[in-house]
Amino acid sequence: QGAFPNQKIHFDDSLNYFLSLVPICSREFYRLLKEDAHLYIFCAIENFPIWKKNLEEVGFHVRIQPLVWIKERGGLTNFEMNFMPTWEAILFAQKGAKVLNNPSSDVFQYSRPPKEDLLVNTQKPISLLKKLIELSSEKKDIVLDPFAGSGSTIAASILMNRIGIGIELNDETVNIARFVCMKTEKGI
Repeated sequence: QGAFPNQKIHFDDSLNYFLSLVPICSREFYRLLKEDAHLYIFCAIENFPIWKKNLEEVGFHVRIQPLVWIKERGGLTNFEMNFMPTWEAILFAQKGAKVLNNPSSDVFQYSRPPKEDLLVNTQKPISLLKKLIELSSEKKDIVLDPFAGSGSTIAASILMNRIGIGIELNDETVNIARFVCMKTEKGI
């Protein structure tokens, strides 16, 4: 089981749970996304081919290699090898033929949220999320985050004049996301 820092929020981080969830999520993502829409999934590189296979099976076109988010400092250490990853894979998929709004590199260099601002351990920088939203949507479009966590994607959607919808299973995490979104709406 995984846990968020400084909180007693637990989730099932097992391989079996992940493998059971991916096909269900892939079908639901395809059902929910409108035609000519984009999908981004932040994932560990070893999970990229699993997501890719399942998403392609339901009809998405998945970019053959991941986008890359370069972080300024290492993450959780691989204790067997002591390498500290400083990047994260981002799967990019298309439903239909929509192209990006602007040309873009496939490498994004954005600092992680500062440790003192980190509300959940998988929290992404709002500036990175704003960039992805800008590349793939228009004002007033709906942006869906089915793993809302800290609410950063919804906050970025608000800042980009989009309609953000977040889904989160854990009540405590939902409260964190609500707090982040309320702060964003109030401009705090």
